[in-house]
Amino acid sequence: MPCKSELIRKIENIVKDKMSGLPPSHNFSHVDRVRRLALELGKELNADLEVLELASLLHDIGLKGELLGEGDHATISARIARELLAGKIDGDKLEKILDAIENHRYSSGRRPKYLEGLILQDADRLDALGAVGIARVFTSAKANTREFYNPEDPFWETNRKLDDKEFALDHFYTKLLKLEEIMNTEPGRKEAKRRTKFMIHFLDELKREVMGWNSNR
Repeated sequence: MPCKSELIRKIENIVKDKMSGLPPSHNFSHVDRVRRLALELGKELNADLEVLELASLLHDIGLKGELLGEGDHATISARIARELLAGKIDGDKLEKILDAIENHRYSSGRRPKYLEGLILQDADRLDALGAVGIARVFTSAKANTREFYNPEDPFWETNRKLDDKEFALDHFYTKLLKLEEIMNTEPGRKEAKRRTKFMIHFLDELKREVMGWNSNR
């Protein structure tokens, strides 16, 4: 990672403080991984790396506000980002950062307007895939006391209604295995495909261990 500017260092410290105490799936470690992913993608796509780094650092800073019932964390994060960055960077850069933050969230169904926002959205989704994605599913399940899987149909082989609020494994089928299809950038799609393949291999092995290798189910 390149030498950090004074502004980057300041924002990084603020984010670390604001996000302390959050669950492992969405704490500063998540933010740092998203930042690294976004910068890797950004270098391939000739994006504005300062915009990407600041947007990545600030994209989830409003999570505690959401947990306290203050609204959508993307909206809160964008408001905080505006307060922190106004007057400190060029107006065009600020617009791109705010667009990226406001529109990054998977559940919103929105798509950012600028390249940097598309990259941030891809990076955020990539962190939900692969080995890290698997770890996040189960650390989140522990924090929210979810069951490991539906004992009657662990691997969604019937027409039952999926419930990832109750069963951790259901989250693979409600969201994670679909992310590859909605990536914005070519390098993002390539990495998502690799990570999704790893997750499918994990699920196949888990099924073998849970159901038995001679099982017909």
